[in-house]
Amino acid sequence: NYPDYWDIMETLEGTIRNFSQHAAGMVVSGCDLVERAVVETRKESSVVCWDKRIVEDQGLVKVDILGLRTLDMINLACDYIKERHGKSPDLNRIDLTDKDVLERFAAGKTTGVFQFESGGMRRLLRELGSDGNITFDDITACTALYRPGPMESGMMESFYRRKQGNESIEYDHPLMMPVLEDTFGVMVYQEQVMQISRVIAGYSGAEADKLRKIMGKKLPEEMEKERGKFVAGAVKTIECEPDWAEELFNKISGFAGYGFNKSHAAAYSLLAYHTAWIKVHYTAEFFCANMTLEMDDTDKLSLLFADCQRAGLQMEPPDVNRGIYRFEPVSDKVIRYGLGAIRGTGEGAIEQIIQARANGPFVDLFDFCLRLDRRVVNRRTMEALIRAGAFDSLYGGFDSRSTLLASLPRAMEAADQADASAQQVSLFDMAGSADEHKPELVKEEPWFEKRRLQEEKAALGLYLTGHLFDAYRDEVSH
Repeated sequence: NYPDYWDIMETLEGTIRNFSQHAAGMVVSGCDLVERAVVETRKESSVVCWDKRIVEDQGLVKVDILGLRTLDMINLACDYIKERHGKSPDLNRIDLTDKDVLERFAAGKTTGVFQFESGGMRRLLRELGSDGNITFDDITACTALYRPGPMESGMMESFYRRKQGNESIEYDHPLMMPVLEDTFGVMVYQEQVMQISRVIAGYSGAEADKLRKIMGKKLPEEMEKERGKFVAGAVKTIECEPDWAEELFNKISGFAGYGFNKSHAAAYSLLAYHTAWIKVHYTAEFFCANMTLEMDDTDKLSLLFADCQRAGLQMEPPDVNRGIYRFEPVSDKVIRYGLGAIRGTGEGAIEQIIQARANGPFVDLFDFCLRLDRRVVNRRTMEALIRAGAFDSLYGGFDSRSTLLASLPRAMEAADQADASAQQVSLFDMAGSADEHKPELVKEEPWFEKRRLQEEKAALGLYLTGHLFDAYRDEVSH
């Protein structure tokens, strides 16, 4: 019955169902936290059982510490650069007006570049760079503008139209020109509102910062409390009409719903610029680092591989005699496929292959089976290596893949027999004993191209030595 349901709902309303834990939030206190907050002790950590507003109201400091994969990518790329060129670049000293880097941003060629990979962001970059001129400040503005609020309000379109001279730039007051001229009269950052509140309404630095916090937390009721103070301050500071000050505050209040922090945008944009700089000047190292970190994401790996081809780089196929777990740069124009990116392998298996290879290259499939511990490098791993083409160099090309896959059980069995025989003979007879057990390969017809590519994609998650569409490419292009 509905009245009973209603009573139950009123009782439950406002009740916290469960405590969630912020993925990157930390609370800092000058004394033991249990003296200042409600704390729940868990197996791996202690959790403050308040939301962020209560935490700050109680005088505690809340810090969000973000872990970015991009930093790992940059560090790995710099390691590659140091290995090949003897010195790692000092990214804190690179030129932020580098023409080649800015041209990449202006053209929207930012696959693999932090924060600038999406199709929408690349379109925005092309709009901003359509006049052939884009700066680091424009990139920073992109970071702040490419968000639901600025896009829905038309602020983003207004920004690039004004930049290109297709829309007039107007300022509500001459004092606002120095504050907004870098963003063509458009309020983009919270810091700009802080400056406006100081020059127009006479706010102190602390009062302006309080306004920034209110905007950052998107608290409309708190913004309304600031209205009277702002209007009164503007009337007194610049001797304007109250209606004009109220209208300006309405603009600021609307901006508060999606205003972005410039220091945040600049930090993210600098990280993006560092990423793009490496892509331009150390292209092979950039792709190797990116693809190594995206090994488990085949969709992302495919996008990076396609971009790698557009950049004019050649991808060496995986090879049991040369490859390592990671992707690695061979030269400025050549990358070697990482064995760890083959499905069905694993870091332990690849490490054992590398250790065994240190005693000399593998001669054939039987030699490979004989020298490895198949508890680590098992049949599934070897099948994946064959399908991926990692044995092609031992047998003169990919036509051998069907034969090797059919011969694998025989090679494994022969390796077992050789191991058993080796335990019964002296060390000096061991090599001869192994050769005696070497089996003949099972002869199979080479796979047709379609089958080969399908098997390759099953092992790698992408088409490496061709594409199923290649057979129709010329026909479709006419």
